[in-house]
Amino acid sequence: LRQWAVPGHGFQRRHGGIPVAPHRHGASTGRLTPCTGRVNVGDHTAVASMAVNWRRVGASTGPPSGEGGAAERDYAAALAFLADRVDAPRWACGYSFGGATAIRAAAADPGVDRLVLVAPPASMIDAERMQRCEGRIFLAVGENDDLVQHGELEALVSGLPRAYFCALAETDHFFATAGLPQLAAELGRWLE
Repeated sequence: LRQWAVPGHGFQRRHGGIPVAPHRHGASTGRLTPCTGRVNVGDHTAVASMAVNWRRVGASTGPPSGEGGAAERDYAAALAFLADRVDAPRWACGYSFGGATAIRAAAADPGVDRLVLVAPPASMIDAERMQRCEGRIFLAVGENDDLVQHGELEALVSGLPRAYFCALAETDHFFATAGLPQLAAELGRWLE
């Protein structure tokens, strides 16, 4: 795993957690997308977070794999890494494929008390595992996202009282022209 740990105790005191997020599109480009950078780190002066690259991206090691089980194992290793080093609840965060991976990892880890999901494809989400996640869930998707099934995602969380769903106006899957300020505002509302 390639990881960045950004300590910030102010965030932990206010919100009681540490976000962990994998990169999705870094798998093909070797770099963070603007969306992932915002969800991972937020205001990095006040957030403790850890971002992981998929295997063979950047300085990450291991055999390359697009297989979901490998991503899930890597995510679980990142959660365990933080659990061993920081005494605070952990959040599982993810963008696109990483969101679906975050759900699977969080369902298997009782130390994860929140999910932050941005644009996970509904076809990749395990609804049973998401229902097993006992913490609060934040789910955001762009209204103009042609890679994600907006209505299906909303339906997945509509019956979960601890879930917060938002559709980001004029936002596509890659947050190319809009969405980051709205995403930050929605996350802020959810955190209050």
